[in-house]
Amino acid sequence: MTKMQVNYVYFALVLLLSILLLITGRIMVAQSYSSETENVGRVEVAQARQRILTGESLFVCAYDGIEKYRSVALEGSISLNSFKEVLNEIPLDKEIIFY
Repeated sequence: MTKMQVNYVYFALVLLLSILLLITGRIMVAQSYSSETENVGRVEVAQARQRILTGESLFVCAYDGIEKYRSVALEGSISLNSFKEVLNEIPLDKEIIFY
């Protein structure tokens, strides 16, 4: 084989290995994400509202940016920035509802 043909073979091998690594990485991320979200529950709207009004739950708008928060803010919610500021003060057993 000529040097150019050898270079093409090396290039093809590197490309194939890169594709395999990318696919493997995506599969691992997908599995990790799905296992983390298995424990996340959904709350009915009426139930969430009751918990928020009684102070049982914290209601957080997950949009980043104060302008976006202001445009979609719901009664009893706090912004993501405000949430980050008080994160260390929130009791570990406090339910947090994101929307």
